[in-house]
Amino acid sequence: MRNGHLQKALAPLLLAFGNRLNYQNPRFLCNTKNRFLRLAGIQAGRRVIVSFGFQCIYPSNIILQDLVCLGHNNIFWAFHRIVVGSRTQTARDLLIVSGSHDVNSYEPLANQEVVIGQGCWIGARVTILGGVRVGKGCVIGAGSIVKESIPDWSIAVGSPARVVATRKPAASIWNYFGAYSPEDLNEIL
Repeated sequence: MRNGHLQKALAPLLLAFGNRLNYQNPRFLCNTKNRFLRLAGIQAGRRVIVSFGFQCIYPSNIILQDLVCLGHNNIFWAFHRIVVGSRTQTARDLLIVSGSHDVNSYEPLANQEVVIGQGCWIGARVTILGGVRVGKGCVIGAGSIVKESIPDWSIAVGSPARVVATRKPAASIWNYFGAYSPEDLNEIL
């Protein structure tokens, strides 16, 4: 059995085992869980936290940049690539589906990648659909359904999500890994 097939077969077991780890010793378990994520095929950066209940399909299509913190019960259906930018945090029950179908023929659509920019906050029970780019520094309100791209530094809420305000970031922004400044969000995804 080739490495790719073995990895694909073992991915659900590795993710299930990783979900049993909790963060009472955050540094040790973060590093350990990240090893399981990488073995399953996810490209996880430095100091990534993926809370319990994480589920995904096609883990090799998932990229979690540095200092990402995913909340409880996040689900990624990675038919196409999903990128989560550095310093992004999510609440519980996020669903990302990087795929869709033509409504007439039901054929899968191309270009359904989902990119979440750096330094975003994604609220509880948000759904992000394929072909969407969430700009850096965005806040997506709880229960929103994101069907269209959101520009940098926006606050978007609703079903479907609509931009209701432009965010004015503080000089120091809190993150699980420590405060940072908006100037730290300068990588290109």
